Amino acid sequence: STIRHVKRSGGHVVGVIYDLIPLADPPDGLPELVADFKSWFNKLIRNADAFICISSSVAQQLSNHISVHYPSYHAKITHFHLGTELDFLVNRGDIRQTIKELLAVPRHVFIAVGSIEPRKNHAFILDAFERIWRAGGIASLVLIGLHGWKSEAILDRIANHQEFGRQLFHIRDASDTELDYVYRNASALVIASKIEGFGLPIVEAFQRGLPVLCSDIPVFREIADGKAQFFGLDDPSHLARLLLDFTQANTLSQARRRSPQPSLTWRESTE
Repeated sequence: STIRHVKRSGGHVVGVIYDLIPLADPPDGLPELVADFKSWFNKLIRNADAFICISSSVAQQLSNHISVHYPSYHAKITHFHLGTELDFLVNRGDIRQTIKELLAVPRHVFIAVGSIEPRKNHAFILDAFERIWRAGGIASLVLIGLHGWKSEAILDRIANHQEFGRQLFHIRDASDTELDYVYRNASALVIASKIEGFGLPIVEAFQRGLPVLCSDIPVFREIADGKAQFFGLDDPSHLARLLLDFTQANTLSQARRRSPQPSLTWRESTE
């Protein structure tokens, strides 16, 4: 009723699209959520005069989807980028000693930040690290994120892994303060997503000068090209080689020497 009132009054309706993942990658989603998303999207198409996406990549996906499925529909499509400012956190809770100890070890510590769900591709990351560990390599992998849907198999694999508690760790309940601490003290961020709308952990890492190794997907090229190291998703051996090269090229002091990069604040993003 609100939308009808706005349109009758000569106003415009603009939809903000974070991603089209439920439409683009339904096998990794929950059927009921995919159905709900499709229903919501159809309603939005009937009412929206324009769309704003959170990346150029999503804007292009949206344009392609509309041209195929709604050929008679025409609307302006544009995009903006998300802001990040965890830097502004000040003394919001203590950092647990266990987390400090994870980052204090005399070896490289790689972090993966994000909910545990199929499209985040944690199994691929673990495959790569297993190649390193089997070859006698020493490097920690710390997974930071709550479990999402269809995550039972990878969570079981993590919990029962022979390196769990030694070089493999999972933090389910990190506070913003603790996440900020991990970003500032890890060796690098590893993100192997198959599909994303943006990739906020990459920007958060850049803001703290944390090196980034990320999958070669369009949206990551959009936000990280020239600033991150990319790997393909066809073979975990490629990521394993990239990780080994990183550990050999960077001493611990080099990897944890920070050169923060400027990023949008939420105010700038909103403007």
